[in-house]
Amino acid sequence: MRMLMMQQQNQIIQEKEKAERMERSFLESILPPALVEELKCQPSDLHHPCVGDGGGNGNDGGMDDAKQAKVEARHRRLGKSRRRLRSLTQTHQGVALLYADLVGFTAFSAQVDPFKVMTFLN
Repeated sequence: MRMLMMQQQNQIIQEKEKAERMERSFLESILPPALVEELKCQPSDLHHPCVGDGGGNGNDGGMDDAKQAKVEARHRRLGKSRRRLRSLTQTHQGVALLYADLVGFTAFSAQVDPFKVMTFLN
């Protein structure tokens, strides 16, 4: 029984490490290395269970002290999250990013010369 538990623990650890490697690889493919390193070094409070839990109905009238304290704590965490996100951003003159899903782009780019693809995108 103990041996089975140890094997399962090792398997879970290996799967977690694999997922972390895949996540890092993905981030490194789309973000500057310095930003990936900064994200790795800073703990994230963006996924805190109370952030955006939808716990209220938007009506704070008649709210008891415990519920009011919970709402205020959530607002403080959200403020910290926003400040952290702003600290990770950088401004570059004359640069714009566009994220778009171009229908048929994959098939188009597979059949066309890369220079023509870049011309099309510009």
